[in-house]
Amino acid sequence: MQALKFFSRKKPKIVLPFYPTNNVYFMDTNIVAYNEKQIAHLLQLQQIEEKLARLEELRGDLPVLVTKLVDSIEATRRKKKDSENRLEDYKKAIEDKQVEYKACKDKVKTYEKQQKEASNDQEYKLLTKRMELEKLDVLLAQKKVKEYQNVVAKEKIKIDEFEKELNKQEKILAEKKKTLEAIDRANEVKLADLEKKREKTTKGIDVAFYDMYQEIRESIKQEVLVNVVDDACRGCFIIIPPQQQVHVMNREQIIHCENCHRVLAYVKPTKKEEEVPKKAVSRRKTQASRSTT
Repeated sequence: MQALKFFSRKKPKIVLPFYPTNNVYFMDTNIVAYNEKQIAHLLQLQQIEEKLARLEELRGDLPVLVTKLVDSIEATRRKKKDSENRLEDYKKAIEDKQVEYKACKDKVKTYEKQQKEASNDQEYKLLTKRMELEKLDVLLAQKKVKEYQNVVAKEKIKIDEFEKELNKQEKILAEKKKTLEAIDRANEVKLADLEKKREKTTKGIDVAFYDMYQEIRESIKQEVLVNVVDDACRGCFIIIPPQQQVHVMNREQIIHCENCHRVLAYVKPTKKEEEVPKKAVSRRKTQASRSTT
């Protein structure tokens, strides 16, 4: 369904380049010339974008790796910051518990002193009870201080690990950025030249044709204009009817492949494309010779 995406927008108005006169059809050379011009511009644009894509391929997965490393470094920094905040919180908690511990110890000493000066048994027992409660608070404060100290020790270890991880990631990031910048510097002139050519070529393309081209390219993520090789679409290798092939050769109409929706255009075949029919013929001859024997 994604391949049919480009049909949702307005397609270029393509008029048949023939008109009837006394039941004889004559070719409208203006329309043919217009189609030829648009196809030529689109082919040029496609070639430029293929070169731009090859330059982008030279960068490989470095841009993705750099982005992932940056995100990973930011995440590690946040984790380190969280650990540092927890460390400060627990240090403050330890200080508070130590103050509480000291206050409880002082109360115990005060009750011991008052206990010695007690005037009756009832007062003595009351002071004893209060002293026992304060001793329990002293033990609880000691326990909390030890727990918090253990947490502080663990957080310090985590912070050290985060610091080591950050140093490692930042070193890798610096190397990747350096490699990427070197590639970009090497291709800077070519890239700028191709971008200028692309902008210049785009200006010569009708808006409807350009929208058609972009929608097909975004849909299939491959070349939009393809040859007809050995009676088949060069993009998906489905057989193209002879009459459509005539239209493609004469550039009388803009013909779309019914299967992959690419634009069929007459392009000078490459060496690889020229070899395709030869191989097909040789296979047929081989099969014929085997069948006769």
